[in-house]
Amino acid sequence: MSSRSRSEFKTIKALKSGENGGCNSGILLVKSRASGKKYIEKRVSRKIISCGLAQREVKAMQLWIDHPNIVRIVGHALKDASRVGYGSIFMQHCELGDVDGLIEQYSKRHERLPDEGFLWKVMLDISVALASLWTGHSASHIRDRVIEGKTTTEMPDTQCTRIIHRDIKPANLFLTEVSLDGKSMHFPRVVLGDLGGSVTLADMHAGRVNVDSQSIFTPEYSPPEAPRYFARSDIYQLALSVQCLARMSTTPDTDRYPPYDPLPSQYQDRDLREVLEECLHPNYERRPYPGDLPLKVFEGYKKWAARHGHGEKLARWAFG
Repeated sequence: MSSRSRSEFKTIKALKSGENGGCNSGILLVKSRASGKKYIEKRVSRKIISCGLAQREVKAMQLWIDHPNIVRIVGHALKDASRVGYGSIFMQHCELGDVDGLIEQYSKRHERLPDEGFLWKVMLDISVALASLWTGHSASHIRDRVIEGKTTTEMPDTQCTRIIHRDIKPANLFLTEVSLDGKSMHFPRVVLGDLGGSVTLADMHAGRVNVDSQSIFTPEYSPPEAPRYFARSDIYQLALSVQCLARMSTTPDTDRYPPYDPLPSQYQDRDLREVLEECLHPNYERRPYPGDLPLKVFEGYKKWAARHGHGEKLARWAFG
């Protein structure tokens, strides 16, 4: 995706979510002057550009521009940062906000999700995103493998760029009702965003990233192995985010390791509990691999759906 002119976009408003990002200097809602379509402008500091983090984020997003569960980049303006004081990355606007905001809305009403349906949906959508980032395969390939009852093997290193996200949390899980195939959806599509803290395996092996001092953008969501991060560190952060959604709290449970119960008692699904327990294992080598997780989640969800159907839809007030 090539650079874009700032004049192509008109600012609508600044968004609160810009206050909490590890690599941004502000998040704004903008619209295209030509089409009127809304987008997100993420502003990054000159320091972030000079050290290459902004370019790393752009490259990571460009690799997955058509992925249904990874935020889509539409352009960037980084070269003029010295003149305007910041760089900009323009990307998809997810109109329903993020899981962090959904948690806030439910918490205000002292309510929780009525069943496990949306918890499974978050696990499945983001597990597909993580499988793509690590194995190099498209979402459609991964979903086809899952339907066939198969896991997804990695492409050779020479054919793909392996990416570790490192900052998965409810505020980086976005929600949209825009369907790519024109079909109505029971739950919003969940989209992984903010790749500003991501690293590639090649960067780590080449010494461009110090694996012993990798940045921890949100310490409370860091895995036990931090500051070292591995592919299965993302798996841990995904499970921790789903646990926060189940508890309707943006603060992870400090007592998070098995044999404790990873879900509130109102949720009785044993398969979801087992998946979360495995993903939250303190030893990263005992967690599912990214290419294996989508099948594990799908098989558990199928058993749950056979008993409960799709589950109850989310309340409209949940989106603010």
